Amino acid sequence: MKYGIAKGMPRIDRVATQLQRAALLTFAASLIFWAFFQIGKSPNFVTANPFANDPVDAIGSIAVQVALAVSILTLARAAQVGHAPTASTYKRRLIVRGNSVALLAIGVTLVADTFMELQYPTWDTSIWGQLLVVGLGTMALITCAAGLATVAAARRLSATPTSEGPPIGEAGSLGEALGDLWALVRKILAWFGRNFPRLSRPLRWIDNLGNLLFEWMMNWPWIGPRSHPWRFCASVALALGVALATGHGLEEGPSFNLTMTVLVWSIFIVVELAAGLLGFLLLGGFLGLRPPLRSRRE
Repeated sequence: MKYGIAKGMPRIDRVATQLQRAALLTFAASLIFWAFFQIGKSPNFVTANPFANDPVDAIGSIAVQVALAVSILTLARAAQVGHAPTASTYKRRLIVRGNSVALLAIGVTLVADTFMELQYPTWDTSIWGQLLVVGLGTMALITCAAGLATVAAARRLSATPTSEGPPIGEAGSLGEALGDLWALVRKILAWFGRNFPRLSRPLRWIDNLGNLLFEWMMNWPWIGPRSHPWRFCASVALALGVALATGHGLEEGPSFNLTMTVLVWSIFIVVELAAGLLGFLLLGGFLGLRPPLRSRRE
């Protein structure tokens, strides 16, 4: 019996390693996707960019947010799995699911961009159009690499003994997900502290302050993520909408048309709020951020 346990341990370690590799590749793909999306809107590229206008641009705007947010969460979960050999199979499945969602968001955008490029080709008009095509091809290769790594991790995970359904208390917890994110931040702070001794003291101060703020946020009486995940999600989406509207206003410069300014702000805020709540509704259960909706009826 002891021999069986020892024999099984390397297989579990290999699963964790593959999950970490897949999560890291997916995060890299999401980060490069964000950079490609932003560069495509720069003055040099925008005139040769056939997918810089709506509705394709709107698809990319939403996909960038989804890919980055989900891939960061998945990377945080993978870091925890790598340092916790007893992590549940359910949590490992969430890493595969997160990678799938992020890569799907990137893939849908790349398909839409490619369609627009074929409809309105610009690669033969300027060097900027050619660079956009090269960027699309590079993004496709990186996304495929992350997808293959995720498929390999999913196959190895499916070959391990599992129990059906998540353990009690793991059916969906926004608080646990935020805890994984903060744990990833602490690992990064610790790494900098070890490699840059002069920064160890201020980094410890940041870590202690962060712990206090994290516990305070988790226990908010009205919108705390542990007790009120829907309210917390709505608050974050609302704050993001305000931030995007503010950034757009600063980029466009001051406007003397108050009605237009209010309309633009309203569009940003309403769209972000609706997208945040809809995403939490459709993907929250799949990504382990909320309990199944059916549980309320039981």
